[in-house]
Amino acid sequence: MGWELETVEKPFVTQLVGMDWQHIAGDINDPAITQRANFTQVIQESVLRTKLAALNTHE
Repeated sequence: MGWELETVEKPFVTQLVGMDWQHIAGDINDPAITQRANFTQVIQESVLRTKLAALNTHE
């Protein structure tokens, strides 16, 4: 995992942060830190729902 972490994951996170994405450092023992119920979730559902609601407001 060391090679992939250093050559793929960290540079990708750096690129996303440079595009104004927010990075939340996780923990391999606690999925709640990244606002997930478990590690099988690949998105933060509560954040997605909030953002979609904001995008789809009817004025």
